[in-house]
Amino acid sequence: YTIQVDGIDVDLIVPMGDVRGTLVVLPGWNFPRDSWRKNSRIEKMAETAGLILVLPEMGKTLYETEYFPETQMKWHKSPGSPFIKEKLIAELQARYLILRPGQKNFLIGLSTGGRGVAMLALENPGLFTAGAAFSGDFAQEKMKLERINISVYGPYNEKRWMGRDNPNARVAEWKMPIYLSHGLSDEVVPPQQTQVFADAIRAKSEDLVDFHLKAGFGHDYRFWDAELDAAFAFFEKYLQAR
Repeated sequence: YTIQVDGIDVDLIVPMGDVRGTLVVLPGWNFPRDSWRKNSRIEKMAETAGLILVLPEMGKTLYETEYFPETQMKWHKSPGSPFIKEKLIAELQARYLILRPGQKNFLIGLSTGGRGVAMLALENPGLFTAGAAFSGDFAQEKMKLERINISVYGPYNEKRWMGRDNPNARVAEWKMPIYLSHGLSDEVVPPQQTQVFADAIRAKSEDLVDFHLKAGFGHDYRFWDAELDAAFAFFEKYLQAR
């Protein structure tokens, strides 16, 4: 099914068999919402796992919580994180009775969508059962010259770059179990982005993070598809838990 939420297209893919939970699938920066489906096994694996897929068209967003006077690029009238929380999740809860508290709700994202996994977990505490983020960026202050960061947050400023929109700076709030991985040959997002975030979560609780750096992989679907087996095995633990 394709629905519209506040003018944004969202695909819903429902498994043929028993439904055990829902997986929100976040694309990379300016990747179309069907990029995951066309380039990986995610649809087949969700079918086997009994997970509804939710694939929103997120375009060029950093899952920001607000726009600033310095913001040059606005993906939508609503910033990314409020759109997901106040529009998309609210619509799916009311209309389809999914993504409700107490249900088995999961997140997965790649690249900027990996950052989105962290932002949505933080902005919706307790809603998501577990998540997986591949090749994500979580500490933007370590990438001060990154053009897409500047387009949303303006030139480096501690308040804008180190506050609510910095997942690594909010680790004290972290509650969701997460599978994190990054290719060591990634030339788009430094592997240190995931390393730093994983170390920060691990310092809080070893049980909340499963972290892997993978040699011989870069920033592409060859890596992201290969990581689906481990991510779905990670989700399965929480699907079976009461």
